[in-house]
Amino acid sequence: MSESLKGSHGPGDEESSGVQSDAEPVAEAGTETKPGVATHKEATETASELPKRSKGPRHSRHSKDGTGQTTENKKRGPLLTAGILLRDLVVIIALALLISGVTKAFLLQTFRIPSGSMEQTLVEGDRIMVEKLSPLFAGVKRGEITVFKDSDKWLSGIVATEAPTGFFATEAGQKVDKALQFIGFRPEPGDAYLIKRVIGVEGDRVKCCDTAGYIEVNGKAIKEPYLNPDEVPYPQPFDVTVPPGKIWVMGDNRNHSGDSRAHVSDPSGGFIDTKEVVGTPILRIWPLDRVGVMSKTDAFKDVEP
Repeated sequence: MSESLKGSHGPGDEESSGVQSDAEPVAEAGTETKPGVATHKEATETASELPKRSKGPRHSRHSKDGTGQTTENKKRGPLLTAGILLRDLVVIIALALLISGVTKAFLLQTFRIPSGSMEQTLVEGDRIMVEKLSPLFAGVKRGEITVFKDSDKWLSGIVATEAPTGFFATEAGQKVDKALQFIGFRPEPGDAYLIKRVIGVEGDRVKCCDTAGYIEVNGKAIKEPYLNPDEVPYPQPFDVTVPPGKIWVMGDNRNHSGDSRAHVSDPSGGFIDTKEVVGTPILRIWPLDRVGVMSKTDAFKDVEP
């Protein structure tokens, strides 16, 4: 016969179920408890007497609202935003100044016409925009109007620097004016540069004049449509050959232009070094009634090298 495997219970044996209970033992009436140890009943009664804790929201400087931001971060938010905007503004201004400086140094620059030597093409007070790349890559061409540095002081004692007025006459205004000149937002003083038309380039023989009163370049008479129509140029005889790296320049208002002709006796011989050339005017930008593109001439198209 087979035996059934059951737990055996004999006198004095303890029941074994293989599972221990984690319930706290409850002392029965009459049972002695250890000092300092509360019974289950006492613990329950004590807990029921404690005031109930509020279930409302807990307030703390680190508590979060519905946006997920802490109170401290919400207070710091506007300051952080202002700091970021200020930083971005500084970066934008710095980039603008850098771009302006590069533009003035290599691309474009504004100038003010200081005299009437180029009338009627340009009149005193005109503002022009000059581009600087053509002379660097294509060289200086006959017939082009060119701006060049007055290294030989042709204007010394002839054309006075325009006196500043208003805010720019103050000490602070002078500093602002120089800064604006540096970045190309204001034209530089008129006595630092000259503007003339190129009549002869390296190797050209330039002569005044033939029997009809025309300038000759390499034996070719030049009919110049840009000359001041209000006056008839009076002949000022000269006969020169332009040295290497030099140009011969003259104003369109021939009777009122201190150009290469007036400086033949100077150490430079009246010639301008091509390294002094700044650029070629492309636009009249002021005054408004004279705004326009600077036209080119084909008066020298038949001149042979």
